[in-house]
Amino acid sequence: KAIENEALHILREQKYVAALFVSIEELSPSQEPAALDDNSFELTELCQGAVSKEELGFFFRIILNKISSDLSILTPQLIEVQPFICLVFLSNSNRLNSNYLHLSPISQEFFNFFFNFFCRYFVSFFRSRAPCRDVSGNSLKMQKEYQLKWDKCLQIIKDNIGQEKFDTWFKCAEPVSITPSEITLRVPTPYYKEVYEDTFKRVFTFALVNAFGSGLRQLFYEFETVASDPKSTVKIQSTGQSSVVANTLSRQIEKDPVESRSKHFDPQLNPMLTFENYCVGKSNMLPFTIAEHIANHPEKLDFNPFFLYGNVGVGKTHLIQAIGIRIKERNPRAKVLFVSMRQFQNLYAVAKMNREIPDFIQWFQSMDAILFDDLQELSGKTGTAEVLFPIFNHLHQKNRKLIFSCDRPPMELDGIVDRLIDRFKWGITEPLPNPDFELRRKILHFKAKHNGLDLSDDIIDLIASSAVTSVRELEGIVMGLYTRAISLNVPISLKLAEEVISHTVKAPKKKVINFDMIVENTAEYYHLNPDAIFSKSRLRDIADARQMIMYLCKKHTSLSSPAIGAKLNRKHATVLHGISAVSDRLGYSRELADAVDAIEHSLLK
Repeated sequence: KAIENEALHILREQKYVAALFVSIEELSPSQEPAALDDNSFELTELCQGAVSKEELGFFFRIILNKISSDLSILTPQLIEVQPFICLVFLSNSNRLNSNYLHLSPISQEFFNFFFNFFCRYFVSFFRSRAPCRDVSGNSLKMQKEYQLKWDKCLQIIKDNIGQEKFDTWFKCAEPVSITPSEITLRVPTPYYKEVYEDTFKRVFTFALVNAFGSGLRQLFYEFETVASDPKSTVKIQSTGQSSVVANTLSRQIEKDPVESRSKHFDPQLNPMLTFENYCVGKSNMLPFTIAEHIANHPEKLDFNPFFLYGNVGVGKTHLIQAIGIRIKERNPRAKVLFVSMRQFQNLYAVAKMNREIPDFIQWFQSMDAILFDDLQELSGKTGTAEVLFPIFNHLHQKNRKLIFSCDRPPMELDGIVDRLIDRFKWGITEPLPNPDFELRRKILHFKAKHNGLDLSDDIIDLIASSAVTSVRELEGIVMGLYTRAISLNVPISLKLAEEVISHTVKAPKKKVINFDMIVENTAEYYHLNPDAIFSKSRLRDIADARQMIMYLCKKHTSLSSPAIGAKLNRKHATVLHGISAVSDRLGYSRELADAVDAIEHSLLK
């Protein structure tokens, strides 16, 4: 009854706006919507599991029947759309797309309206009925379905790690929130989070996916930073590190160092630098898409080699490491190696000293993918470049992946022979620009989530507008806020953020502008000989240029009006008049404003 009342209430409020999308044509007999099968609704995920498919189906019938009866009409378009709308709730996207294309244009228009209408007004009602934690702070009263899934997850973990380890590490884990796409676990201390994501990463990920399905996208942890103090509870998002790449300590124990050139070598991949942990915006969408395509389809010939360049700290290393990790995730047996060019040079020097160059080359040629970082380090290293040629040629001929990162495009690399630069043209060269404002905000939100920080939009905007060149600066500010707030035992505020920014972000150096620079650039803009400006000529162009110099000198230098007059061989009163004349005309003369902008741009670039 509650569902029916809510549906009718919403329809009354909307004044049957659906009528706008239904053409009044000949009447047709009523048709029942197609039967709903046992597949789960996609929209039930939007409702956070608070509604069954039977409730959604019932709700749906009320809406269409009410629209039809109150309009006293059921047009062919509505009949055509009715069975199709049912498919929205099903998981079969191919069937959905196919049926949509066969709808008439007006029916497609009606469906688009109906679906947006449904999501906007009805889902909020179902969400309001979703279960939540009670006031006493006890665990979520989960639906029976989710409880069974969680029990299944725990059983899988127990079967894989044994009763003793399970009792120590997982028996205390308490789910406080579960939706189809997200789960939040309460753990005693942050150390449990580290153990889950390090020691038990693979089995925990496997158990979650096996129990809850691939739709589970996010995992959060809750714990008290101060024992027995509920107010100190923080919520931190899982780091999302890859389970196929061990952490540094495990690699040191289980893998041989690269210097040994053994079969069981350390790929030198950071499990944190995955595609899932990489923030994407308009500014880096293209290089991200190319990188993901390479990683998902290493067998294809596209984009090989991939040359990625950009300024320091924009995320080049993260992106190329993500390629290597994804290749390993798809094929754990793949031989992937991340190596900086400086390390490659050192390995070459040792091999040369030990007279092992052929073995050195052969070992690198056995790789399935090599990720070279900081290629600019190769400048002037002719010996290292010579051994890179046969490695490059062999891997490219075998369609093994070659990925390079650099701080500049290939054509700007000095001290590197042309035949190597020409080889980069075989693939694709793509710049990774500095993050734009929206991407910087997205990165800050991501970092705050992973550090359990609650940053207001004002603080996010302040940091994003202050650190404009580097992702590392953003990370440094977030960590600075985190540590300073803890050490001072104060909440994070705008004042604290400003203090951290002042210590973290290097203020840009202001270019020093002098009198001679202003004269030179002004004369160039007005196409004059600089000597003419110092003459007694009163020609209009020369007088305008002279007044422009007076104005710009007053604005951009520390020269006084008498000093400016002395340099131009003019009286103090003349300088004052010239400055005033330019200032007054700027308000209404577009031509003068453009001249000032152009000259200042040339001065400051």
